[in-house]
Amino acid sequence: MRISTNASRPLLAIALAALVALFGFQAAAPEPADAAEKIRRCIKKTKRTKPWEQLTVREFPTSGFNTDVELTLCIHYDYSEKGYWASATGHYSDGGGLRKFDRFDIRVGVQRNNRTVLANTDGYARVINATSSGPIQVWARYYRVPQSRKGTFTADARVIYDIDADGEGPKTWDMPGTKPIR
Repeated sequence: MRISTNASRPLLAIALAALVALFGFQAAAPEPADAAEKIRRCIKKTKRTKPWEQLTVREFPTSGFNTDVELTLCIHYDYSEKGYWASATGHYSDGGGLRKFDRFDIRVGVQRNNRTVLANTDGYARVINATSSGPIQVWARYYRVPQSRKGTFTADARVIYDIDADGEGPKTWDMPGTKPIR
């Protein structure tokens, strides 16, 4: 049985979070036990995207090798919990070795009718600076949904990054949002 790399990324994210918590790189937000499964359902195993997903790839001009980041932004409705999940999952490569970033914060938000109703931000600078490659997983859950579920819901994401020693300060990478779902 062949295990797909994309399917194993949420498991790698959980393993990385445990290592991060053990070595104290960053405080990991507590996740419900089934968070990885909910996000896994939202991500397809190919590079093609569904209407509610948005794949974005970017190369950052960092010291040593340029750091590459690939993120898939996703929105879905969870019928069992009657709420919306937004996630940015993916991976980075060519990190570690030399200091790459002073700041690398990923903010994921759930939008209702083009207005952000909930957002979550996780910092990845310490992790990217410490390791050559690894998973990225940031999620936000929105549960205060009216019974009618009127309106459209989308996911959006923003990365605020500051490349080490470039003298330019923080910059913003606004990722394209997902298509709306009801």
